[in-house]
Amino acid sequence: MRSGLGHLDEVNRYIVEDHCRNPRNCDPIPEPDAEATIDNPFCGDEASVQLKVECDRVQSLSVVGSGCAITQASASIMGEVVEGKERSEIIAITESFRSMLANGDFDEDVLGDAVALEGVSKFPIRVKCALLPWVTLEDALNQLTS
Repeated sequence: MRSGLGHLDEVNRYIVEDHCRNPRNCDPIPEPDAEATIDNPFCGDEASVQLKVECDRVQSLSVVGSGCAITQASASIMGEVVEGKERSEIIAITESFRSMLANGDFDEDVLGDAVALEGVSKFPIRVKCALLPWVTLEDALNQLTS
């Protein structure tokens, strides 16, 4: 596993390392309502998301990231942040996460522990690592409307 955590401050590094070493929401979901997998062939990172949805709310989700610590931690953090939320809330959270990484503009109350990845924005090559699980989640959500 490649780390790449040297650019995070101590508190955020702890959160990211904890999620990387102890990923949450990674048990497969039997008969998911939607699932998606995306990989980055340039670095070998991969994210897989499975969703169980009821009344437009993500009741449970499985998210697995492989590759660098940023991808794995982002996947785990994302799972905790979005589980139990409605699609519209997840879209707002995802937009806020993207905004945080693009220009530092975000609402900490919306993002929760995902703000631990704020330091990634200083390293554009690492932004793709952090975004990979979120883009995979969007793909899975889009399957629900197809």
